Amino acid sequence: MLIFLRLVMVLVFLVCSSSCSENAKIAGENAMVKSKPISSKPMFKELWQQVSVTFQNFEGGFYGLVTAKGEKLLPMNLPEKYKVVGTILRVKGQPIKGMETIQQWGTPFKLTDIELVTMGAGQLPTH
Repeated sequence: MLIFLRLVMVLVFLVCSSSCSENAKIAGENAMVKSKPISSKPMFKELWQQVSVTFQNFEGGFYGLVTAKGEKLLPMNLPEKYKVVGTILRVKGQPIKGMETIQQWGTPFKLTDIELVTMGAGQLPTH
């Protein structure tokens, strides 16, 4: 009787361990099927948009861009020569995800292309 019980226990153990390894194998195959290669292409499609240069006189003062739709962009790399209030530019670029700024105004934005439409009549930067 004792031998019979041991034999049953060994058989149960073998059945359970083989089904567990099959489940692990299937799960591993599913994980491999579901994973996708990481693309080096930007997730944001860069389009030309017309913007107006503004100066915000708070948090130390900074230049911002306002799109024709009223969106506020906080350029991280606006060249000094375009830091003139009222300047109209055509720009391409990408929002910078996960970046926090002290300005708390607009979306941080990296400019990739800039075209001057009209130079503003505001004062040139002195800093």
